[in-house]
Amino acid sequence: MIDDGSVQISPVPSVVDQQAAQVLIIEDESAMAKAIQRTLRRSRCNTVVAQDGFQAGCMLEKMIPSLVILDLSMPGLNGFDVLRYIRHQPALVEIPVLVLSALPDSQLQRAMDLGATEVMSKPFDNMQLQQSIARLLHAAGVADD
Repeated sequence: MIDDGSVQISPVPSVVDQQAAQVLIIEDESAMAKAIQRTLRRSRCNTVVAQDGFQAGCMLEKMIPSLVILDLSMPGLNGFDVLRYIRHQPALVEIPVLVLSALPDSQLQRAMDLGATEVMSKPFDNMQLQQSIARLLHAAGVADD
């Protein structure tokens, strides 16, 4: 486990609630990752954070999350690269991907064209994020009670 002082990062959660949804947050800004984690905790989801696309790819080799929350602007492998990777891997192709980005609408549409399940602009509204997460997990057949 890596602790950068604000967000704990672990390739696979050490203790997980087996009934809770497993959510991979791919976000390079630790303050934003922490804000997303707080929102997901209210939805009783287990979270893992990848701080860049390469780390996300490594994590996706070890786990199949119930949902991916993906930033588009990251150093190295950006969110578009990660989205392409997810949509071309047979074991990952069905995972819902919520893109959460401050990029303009044209780039959010590009993410949809590449296979994002849903897009949301930053800054986000906590209630709207919780509703999107619940809707995506329900559609994926993951219990969210």
